[in-house]
Amino acid sequence: MSDQQPATTSAEPAEPAEPLFHTPEPQPLGVELLPTGHDEVDAELAGLSRLDGVPTVEHPAVYENVQQRLNTILTSLDEHARS
Repeated sequence: MSDQQPATTSAEPAEPAEPLFHTPEPQPLGVELLPTGHDEVDAELAGLSRLDGVPTVEHPAVYENVQQRLNTILTSLDEHARS
């Protein structure tokens, strides 16, 4: 007879490994927007508040959208000033 006992395995599952990459939850930016004195511009800048709680990968689309609308508004102001 052999005095060696067979290897036993643990009945408890192994703890899950830490993820390699941690994606943090979106956090409010906490940036205070001061009024510019132009209602249309202020409304567009207020759109940046949409970034609070939005995943970082979606920020460029918001920035581009606001930038395009601000460009349109400011171009129309410039054209109006020339007339």
